[in-house]
Amino acid sequence: MDQKASMSDQEKLDKVRVDHYGAPTPLHEVATITYSEPRTITIMPWEPNSASAILEALREAGFTASEEGGIIRLPIQPTTATAS
Repeated sequence: MDQKASMSDQEKLDKVRVDHYGAPTPLHEVATITYSEPRTITIMPWEPNSASAILEALREAGFTASEEGGIIRLPIQPTTATAS
């Protein structure tokens, strides 16, 4: 996995706040975040009923995520190389 891509995505995820019982809560405080595949971040909510709030927060932050069976998958966009 490209370290630049993961750091960029990680920095963006660090800024995501989920509406958790009425309080804006950092994503990492309501779910487990793992890099399950080379180009996919898997987010597993600790409370199944919080998946929809997590999806909404991710979409508001500009991510394109999908949910299946309570597991949220977030594709990592490849970075483009620039000529130097």
